[in-house]
Amino acid sequence: MTNNLIPSFLMRLNGLDVNECPKIMAKHPDESHHSINFPDVDLRIPLQLDKTTSYIQTRMPMDEDISSQMERLDLTPD
Repeated sequence: MTNNLIPSFLMRLNGLDVNECPKIMAKHPDESHHSINFPDVDLRIPLQLDKTTSYIQTRMPMDEDISSQMERLDLTPD
């Protein structure tokens, strides 16, 4: 499968703030629009737009990614 499909309600169940409103549609756009926010670690991932679909680019983790001490952030609940 080339695309990872994650419904936004699953991310919200995991405590993330998901704002799917594209900035072009917001009356007063700011960084919170069209993004996924991880409030516990103060991280915001901006969403990209392809026609009417909001997305983030993902890839399979490489061995270096897995063996490094990078913090793991989950988009969905376990």
